[in-house]
Amino acid sequence: MTRFPLVAILFVAVACSTDTPAMRTVAGGGPVLPDTQTVDGVLQMRHDADAFARAPQWRVADSAEVVFDGGEDPNLDLTYVYRPALLSDGSLVAVNRIRAGRVMLFPADGSPGRMIAGPGEGPGDVRRPNDPLVFSDTIAVLDDGTGRVNWFAADGSWLGNETLWPGTRVTCFSANGVLPGRRLLAVNRCLTRQEEIPKEGGRLPTELITTKIDFTEVDTIATLPGVEMIWFETRYRGERRDYPMMPRLTPSAHAAVWGGSVATSTDAYGYLIERRAPDGTVNGRLEVAGPRQPVTDTMREFVIAQELERMNAPGGESMVDVEESRRQAREVPFVDSLPAFSTMSSGENGILWVMDGRAPNGTTWAATAFREDGEIVARLSGSGGAWPSLILEDRVLLRTTDDDGVVRFEVRRMVKGER
Repeated sequence: MTRFPLVAILFVAVACSTDTPAMRTVAGGGPVLPDTQTVDGVLQMRHDADAFARAPQWRVADSAEVVFDGGEDPNLDLTYVYRPALLSDGSLVAVNRIRAGRVMLFPADGSPGRMIAGPGEGPGDVRRPNDPLVFSDTIAVLDDGTGRVNWFAADGSWLGNETLWPGTRVTCFSANGVLPGRRLLAVNRCLTRQEEIPKEGGRLPTELITTKIDFTEVDTIATLPGVEMIWFETRYRGERRDYPMMPRLTPSAHAAVWGGSVATSTDAYGYLIERRAPDGTVNGRLEVAGPRQPVTDTMREFVIAQELERMNAPGGESMVDVEESRRQAREVPFVDSLPAFSTMSSGENGILWVMDGRAPNGTTWAATAFREDGEIVARLSGSGGAWPSLILEDRVLLRTTDDDGVVRFEVRRMVKGER
């Protein structure tokens, strides 16, 4: 057993039932089976480049069934909420880490919510809370600021807490599901110390772990290639020095619970997902053929313009060396091609949802549903300024931002056919 003094950023996707519209055969075609071959005990599952087009096509409905909105109450502000969770009755629990953190609960009908935990040191209070984790209708919020796991009932009442392993930090891990025995699956998101980064740069190793919720038992089950790092010359106030940086749009490691298995991908060799046993042993490889999407000049210009705009916003001039920061915005390199994936998430029924990599200036998104045997059972797409936070049985929870910058979460149905 390897123990880390770290804690996870937790996220559990709601399960996608095999009896839902998105999982059934539709007029546009049935599930797409892969070509398979077993090599050295590992099942190779391969799809050709047209597999996505042949799969059943679904999209997100134009109108929302429920809208969760914090309104004018600053304690219910959703601006910095990215990974809320839904309870079985449809109510939404969300964590905002800004201003020492708040835990919010919104009724299933979208009526005004309430704060169930706020900043403090007392029972049920939080300081640096993690994204919520839901076990049935019990809510767990890990908080490295107080060193506790707070437990809440579905109605928001506080049930008690337990102590995290001393020294755990929320910031290093992003958990991607729950294995049997309530063991959490997480990928290390912390960068290697600067002195450990090779001078030639490259992908940094990152640990894939399973752990008890209080982090008293942490096991490393695999080591994956993480983000890419390069050495870039900085010139703050005229002083030249080499400093490690991530090239823009660098790929990273992904992981998710996949039925009784674990799915991982490093995005190093295109659309390739490894299926692992809970102990980390690789027993399957899923591959979809097709070229990588190149990073274009238009994409580069879009990212650079965004960075420069942030610097020009109120407060941007307070940086130590504005001109050097602007130079870096223009000159830090990009990777050559977009990552194949943006996220992976799954439910307990063996369905793995994989979000396609998205161009920084893109206005559409797509996700693919895979069974553990590599079968493609659905392609789901959406467009506009909305991004899926959760994919449910026959609905999607979308994070939306209006022209005034107000963030809301909307529940929309899946409907047949491409837009």
